[in-house]
Parts: sequence; C-alpha cells; structure tokens
Amino acid sequence: MTKLFTSSFLLVIAACVSNTNADGAEGGVPTTISAHPYVVSLQSTDGTKVCGGVLIDSKTVVTAAQCLSFYDVSQLVIGVSNGAKIVKIASSTFNSGFDFTTMENDVALVKLAEAVSVGSIAVASKQPKNGISGVVTTWDASNNLVDIAETVIDASECGSGD
Repeated sequence: MTKLFTSSFLLVIAACVSNTNADGAEGGVPTTISAHPYVVSLQSTDGTKVCGGVLIDSKTVVTAAQCLSFYDVSQLVIGVSNGAKIVKIASSTFNSGFDFTTMENDVALVKLAEAVSVGSIAVASKQPKNGISGVVTTWDASNNLVDIAETVIDASECGSGD
C-alpha cells in the first residue's frame, strides 16, 4: 500500500493527462519517447489510446483507476516505445478506496504479461511540494508526444474541480 501511495504523484500526472481532452492534450513542447522511455499508453486492441501510464519496473505500470473502470482488461494492451511494441496485460488492480465521484485514491497497477527493457522511472519517496514546477508528458490531438509545463498543487486541490 505504501508503494501505491508513493506512486500517487506519478498517477496524478497520468490521470490528469489522460483525461485532459478526449482528442488529446493542447499545447506543450514536442518531445521524444527516447527522452521519456517509461511513458506508456493503455490502449484498446485496435490501438485507440485510453490512458497514459508510467513503467515503474520492467513489468509494472502505474496508471489511473478510472482508466480501468469501464473496460474489460482482457481487451486492453500496453503500448511501449510510443506503440512500437504492444504488450498484453497479465493482471491489474486498483485501490479499493477508489471513488469515481470524488476521484480519491485514483491509482491502479497493471502487470505486463512480459518484461520490457525500455526503462522505468523511480517511485517518489515523498509527495512533491505544493507550487513547484513539473512537466507532464502526454500525447496531443495529433498523436505527437509533448511535454506540458505544470505546477504541482496540493492533493486537496487536485480533486476539487477549481
């Protein structure tokens, strides 16, 4: 459970980015998957992106629980290296305290059916300070990978809708 909590910062990024706009995020600076090899896409088997996620080890992806809420996980795959490699999902789980209305505890783990060797990102050991600058990496409406500058906000503000 501690790892789920410490992964929440990565999750907030994945969750906010994945639902910014159904047609993709707006703005940002073009980037490459080689600059962010840990970024993956949770997608349907036909290639339609559902959500973003991050590799925290060779077989584990952190994403948002909301991304798994309305899908049969057997119909989803993980796109690695910007879709150059497609990996089946072995299993998934999300926080039992997830509340779709408030989006509290919006964290999920996806286990891959096979290990990938593209790189992972270290899990945060503590929550980042409110007000510091950060970067969100996501796909824009044209399916290009972009970095978007964001400011970290307090967890209580994140789900407030303000």
